[in-house]
Amino acid sequence: MSEGKVLNSTYSLPTLFFSVKEKRMDSYHKNEEEGADIGNVKKELLKLTNDWVWKHVFSDINCGMSLSFLIKAVSKSDFKSFEFIPQEVPREEEDLKTVVYDISTKLDNGTCVAIEMQPNFKPAVIDRMLYYGARLMSIQKGETNYQVLNKSVVIVFVNDTKRFFPHPVSMYMLGEEKGNPSHPLTDKLKYYFIDMTRIDEIERCEENKDLIILLKFLTCTRREEMEALVQKNENLQQARDRLEHLSQDPVARAAADARDKFLWDQNARERAEREEGRKEGIEIGEKRGIQIGEKRGFIEAAKKFIASGMDPKAVCEMIGISESDLF
Repeated sequence: MSEGKVLNSTYSLPTLFFSVKEKRMDSYHKNEEEGADIGNVKKELLKLTNDWVWKHVFSDINCGMSLSFLIKAVSKSDFKSFEFIPQEVPREEEDLKTVVYDISTKLDNGTCVAIEMQPNFKPAVIDRMLYYGARLMSIQKGETNYQVLNKSVVIVFVNDTKRFFPHPVSMYMLGEEKGNPSHPLTDKLKYYFIDMTRIDEIERCEENKDLIILLKFLTCTRREEMEALVQKNENLQQARDRLEHLSQDPVARAAADARDKFLWDQNARERAEREEGRKEGIEIGEKRGIQIGEKRGFIEAAKKFIASGMDPKAVCEMIGISESDLF
């Protein structure tokens, strides 16, 4: 299918996390190329919501049709082919952050697309994605005409973001604040945030069937369910096959497990820090409450003295409050 064609790619697979060396994957890749049997007993499928697994499935050059389907399902972009562009954008200055996209592509219509998997969503992710989008637009050097600035799209898959985004599928771009409907300033930079935990809600309000199939595919872990989704849309077959191969490889499983453990430990540390901060806040609040209660008692006593005929200024000086506290 021409839609899934991948242009000349200089993209290399992301480096494996946690000191798992790429050279240890050589035997796996060799078996994959030769079509070797991966074993009669199949291990449980790895989770596509694990960002290590996600990148190693959809960044594979043999999964171009699946990635093309993903981009179209979310952004509804009209394109026939794409090329991978470098996932790492080097620093322009020493004190700037280096950008490393999960997946970065350029469509044949000139639009640059970055796709991120962020299952453990935090508010800081929003700022990071803003920075990612800005750097995506400035990826080309030597341009002197601002009108040739390429369109850029950032797609972010997230979990449990109801308190941050009112809709399970949210699209943002620069526009007028007070407009109803909003008046867009430009469509050259768009952000999509898709909550993978709200698929039922998406099914009720979305007419985009491809997006629903995609989200169910990204979140399912049972082979039977995944096969049924592939039957509904054959574009997902490449990603399914790639995930199956990774799931049987012990080195890939070790890397995915290490990533899961790292994220779990990170969340545990953050929960502990929040709990510690909450306890400190309660202690401070209790002390503050005592101070407020004492001051109210002083004010009531002062009012009684003043009501008996004593001079207000003298009473306030005696008790240790200001005259303004009486009102």
